[in-house]
Amino acid sequence: MTLNVSLSRKAEAKLRKRAAAEGKDPTSYASDLLERAVTRPSLQELLLPSQAEFLRTGKTKQQVMEKGRRIVRRIRSVMRLGLPAIPAPAQKAKRIEI
Repeated sequence: MTLNVSLSRKAEAKLRKRAAAEGKDPTSYASDLLERAVTRPSLQELLLPSQAEFLRTGKTKQQVMEKGRRIVRRIRSVMRLGLPAIPAPAQKAKRIEI
């Protein structure tokens, strides 16, 4: 598929700078960005399991929010160690109860 996209001068300058930093031409870089954006799960898709758990368990909104905060803290601590916060697709993710 071919798209024509209008960018502000500021956005175009940033696109060119980032593309050059990765050794790519701006068109290829923009194509890669768009490909990643549309193939990753949306926020709604990521939240569906949590929403289902919330309904199934009868937890309060505060309990669910606290669990979310614990998960975010855990991800940040893992990232501080230089480890990937999200397993690579080839690896099977293990469910960790926090």
